[in-house]
Formats: sequence, structure tokens, C-alpha cells
Amino acid sequence: MLKKILLIVPSPESRFRLYRYFFQGMIDSFRRLGVDCRVVEGDNGSAIQLYREVIINQPDCTLCFNGFIPEEGENFLCDELEVPHIAFLLDPPTRFLTMLKSKHTIVTCMDRSFCAFYNAMQVPEVGQAGALFMPHAVSRDLHIRPDTERPIDVLFMATCYDFEGERKLWEKRYSSQVAAIMEKACEMTFQEPYTSFIEAFTRTLKASKGVDPKQLDWRSICYDIETYIKGYDRVKLIEAVQKVAHVHIYGSPQRECGWETYFPQNAYNVTIHDGVSMEESGELMKRAKVVLNSCPTVKDGTHERIFMGLASGALVCTSENRYLQEQFKEGDGIIFFPFADRACCNEKIERYLKDEAARVEAVNRGFTIVQQNHTWDSRVKSLQTLLPPILERFIESN
Repeated sequence: MLKKILLIVPSPESRFRLYRYFFQGMIDSFRRLGVDCRVVEGDNGSAIQLYREVIINQPDCTLCFNGFIPEEGENFLCDELEVPHIAFLLDPPTRFLTMLKSKHTIVTCMDRSFCAFYNAMQVPEVGQAGALFMPHAVSRDLHIRPDTERPIDVLFMATCYDFEGERKLWEKRYSSQVAAIMEKACEMTFQEPYTSFIEAFTRTLKASKGVDPKQLDWRSICYDIETYIKGYDRVKLIEAVQKVAHVHIYGSPQRECGWETYFPQNAYNVTIHDGVSMEESGELMKRAKVVLNSCPTVKDGTHERIFMGLASGALVCTSENRYLQEQFKEGDGIIFFPFADRACCNEKIERYLKDEAARVEAVNRGFTIVQQNHTWDSRVKSLQTLLPPILERFIESN
């Protein structure tokens, strides 16, 4: 049984203060469920402090969102100490392939297809445990009644990616053949509802001739594909929904290109605002009737915005997702749309905006599911079930 854990808060923090927001929910859940949970600030310059914490407190394992990755040329701290480390990934595993070198790192992914990819990439000689499916979650204490005053009809919060500009850069970064493969992977991602962008690239690459997968920079290529499909889907979703409802957009530009580039003032039924932190986004959801979620990168898992939206009393509109459609039926507070026809959600959005009683009823059904299965308490309980046999194997091998 998991009795003691050391949580490492990443430093520097993400610009949305995502790590600390998530950590607070997880810390509360660990302690509520009887796990001795200590917290330490962590960055690549604090190895001595972490050594001291681990040696003095002797936790069963450590945990860090997106993992604790050493400087180039240095060993993983968990391997030197022979103490298992949970790398709780909040982003696709293609960004963290260096973790494949670490025997004592246990990777979790928020999408089942990500787990499959990571496990297929593992090196048997390292002896790392298989990736665990661990979706995002929300604090069990977050609950705002859906029938409160909500002046925002439709809310959208996300960074603006200049997908058109990013696509032009591919020709400079990669060969024309690799750029063409990336283009086909993007098309496949939107054509096949449950195919992840990683699988799409892998399949397209395999079908091509003359390109050696071992010579490619997978991290950069997959990140560029990820950026493109996220930027494209966000713009297309807003374009569709603003035809029937006013959309409030909160988000900063990734680089120079902001939302005003795609939605000039007075040309669209939108209002553009600056980007906000996680805490601020939570407050905005409490004032919204409908929250839009664009997430073409996660098709068999979860994004926290789904659960935060429902817990904040808002209806959520998101793309088709195999895992979510197993968890929520149509009408359980979520409107699902296919990438092939984003505008098909407009009729339902209009209906719920006109029928507040129906919207409240749907959100309440969705919130019940969130409370039962998608709080941080649920995730900690899963870790308490999944981790002990893995930790036991580490003890035996050491």
C-alpha cells in the first residue's frame, strides 16, 4: 500500500499556473485518503535538496507533473537514489522521450493511445514499467450550481497558435518529403475521429518510402503537428459557433499572432480578452453557460477543462472522444461534435441557451458523473491500486 509520497512542484511554473493548481487538488486528496504527503519545490538546480528530502523522509515514491528531467548528460535522480518516480504527464509523451532511459521512472498519460505509443517505444533492457492511464481530474470541492447568474453565453479559453504561419515553417525545418508526411498526418487526424496525431504520423511515416524513422527528430516533428492541429481546430470551432452565439475568447498569442488576426474586430460575433491563469479561468467558467473545449490532440482520454466546466455549472462542448463517450452519454452535460462537422453542435447550443432548465438539468447529470469518477480522489485511489505491485517489483530488483 502507498503510505508516503514526496510531491515535487515543478519550477519554473507554467504561465497559466497549471502545476500548482493541479498539485493543490492532488495534495488534498492524498492527505484525505491517509497518505503521508510532503511537498518540495523542484528544478534542475535543486538536486541536493531533493536528495536530502528523499534520504531523510524515505518516501515510497516521488511524483512530479511532467516528470523531473535532469540536465543533459546527468543521471535521473530517481535512478541514482533507486526510488521510483511518477512522471504524471499533462502533455503528449512525445515531449518526454528522454524518460525512456530511466528505469525508476513510472510514466502516466492522460490518453490511452499515448500509453500505447510510449509502451511501444520502451527499451526492454531498461526495464521500465509500462505507462499507466491517468486522466486529468478536478477537486471534489469544486461545485457551483448551474442555475446561478451567467452573463457569458459561450466561453472559449486557449492560446492562439498561428497554424498558417507554423505550416510555412515546416519547409524550412524539414525536407519536403517529411513536411508532406506531416501534412498527411494532420489530415488523417481530422478525418479519423479516434486516431491520435501521434498514430497518424506513425502510420503515414510507415506508408512512406525513403525516410528513416530513426533519423527523425520525433519530439520536434510531433510538437509541430500538435501545434498546427490545435491552432487549426480552435479557429474552425470558433468560426462555427460564433454564427449562432456570442463567443468570449480569452487567450494570449503563442508568438506574435493573436486572436485578432483570425477574428478582426466587428467582423465576427466574438469578444477577445487577454489570457488568464487557471484560477481566473475557473472564475470565468462560473459565469458561463457553455464552455467550448478544442482538444484534437486528446481523443481517448481527458482534458481538465471538461471536468472544471461541469463542476463550475457550465455545459461543455467538445470533440468526439472515445474515453469521454464511454463516461458520458449524450445529454450528460456534454455536447460532442465531429471534426468533420463542427457546426453540427450549433443547434444544441442554441437550444440549451434558450432552455435554461434543460441546460441546468444536463449539467447536473454531468456533475454527478464527475463527482463519482473524475475527482483527484478518484485518481489517487487508482494510484493506490496500480502502484503497489510496481513498487514491489522495484524493491525486489534493487
